Amino acid sequence: MIFNRSKFVWPVVILFCIVLTSCSTTNQYSKDNSSRQKLTTRPIRTTSQNNSKNKNNHKNGITCYLIPKCFTSKGEKDSSGDNDDETYSDQQKLEDALELCEESQRLWEKGSIDQAIEALDQSYNLILNVQTDSKKPELLQEVDDLRYLIAKRIVEIYTSRTRRKLGTSVAIPLVMNSYVSREIKLFQTGERKFFIEAYKRSGKYRPYIISEIKKAGLPEELSWLPLIESGFRVRALSRARALGLWQFIASTGYRFGLKRDQWIDERMDMSASTKAATQYLKALHELFGDWTTALAAYNCGEFNVLHAIRSQHINYLDNFWDLYPRLPLETARYVPRFLAV
Repeated sequence: MIFNRSKFVWPVVILFCIVLTSCSTTNQYSKDNSSRQKLTTRPIRTTSQNNSKNKNNHKNGITCYLIPKCFTSKGEKDSSGDNDDETYSDQQKLEDALELCEESQRLWEKGSIDQAIEALDQSYNLILNVQTDSKKPELLQEVDDLRYLIAKRIVEIYTSRTRRKLGTSVAIPLVMNSYVSREIKLFQTGERKFFIEAYKRSGKYRPYIISEIKKAGLPEELSWLPLIESGFRVRALSRARALGLWQFIASTGYRFGLKRDQWIDERMDMSASTKAATQYLKALHELFGDWTTALAAYNCGEFNVLHAIRSQHINYLDNFWDLYPRLPLETARYVPRFLAV
C-alpha cells in the first residue's frame, strides 16, 4: 500500500497553528490585565472630592491651603486618603507659619481683625509643633523670631481695636505693689528734698505740657514724667548724655524733629521737646498697647523692651510686671517710680 504523505502533513500543520494562536492570545490577555492593574493602583481624585476638600479648607473665612495640615492632626489621613505628614518637615512648618503671619497682616489691613487673629493663632500652633533641640540652633532662632513677630502683631491688632473703641488712649493704671510702695517711701525720706524742689519747678511747665498732651489725646498723668526724668530742669544732663526736660538722647531727638548743631540744641527747648516727647510716647503706646510697658521703653528704648519680650519664651504677651525681672535695674525702677509720683 502506498502511503500518501501530503494528506497527513497538512492536518498537523493546521493543528499546530491553532495551538500557537491560542497561546499568543493568552499571553496578550495576561499582559493587558497586568498593565491594567498597574494603572488602577493609584486612586484618582474626582472633581467632587476636590471641591469637598476645598470647602473643608476654610475656617472663619481664612484659606487654610496656606498650610495643608492646619486642621489635620499628626498621623491622621485627610479625606483623600493621602498622608504626607512624613514629608511635612519642621522647616516647612516655619515657612507656613511665616506665610500665615503675612496673611494676618493683609487681613488686618482689610479690617478683618478676628480673621487676622485666627491666622496668628494657626501660625503659633504650627511653631509649637516644631521640634527644636541643641542640634538645630538655627530652627530655635527661627522659632524665636516668629514668636516675637506673632507677639508684635497681636499687640498691634489689639491696640488698633482699643483705639477704634475708645477713640483716645486709655488712662494709666495706678497700681500699688511692693515696688511702688518702696519708691513712695524713698520720696518721703532720702529723696524728699529732690521731690519737693522738682514739684515746685513743675508749676512753671506743667500747664503747657498738659495742653500739648491733651491735644495728642494722651493721659494727663504723663505731665509728671519730667519729674523723674529731669526734676523739671530744662538743662539737665545725664551720664548717658540725655539732655533737657524730657531727657532725649541725640539720636531719638533727631528721629522726632529736634534740631541740634553748634548753635542750638532743641532738646533744651521746652516747647519743641514737649511736642517731640508726646509724639514718641504716642508711638510707643501704639507699639506696646499699654502705658506701663510704653514708659519702660521710653526709658531704655523700644528695642531693649522688645528684646526682653522676645527672650521671655513663656507668657510673652503678658504685661509690664511680667517683664520687670528681665529689664535693666534703672528701667525696672522707672515705672514704679513714675507711679509713685
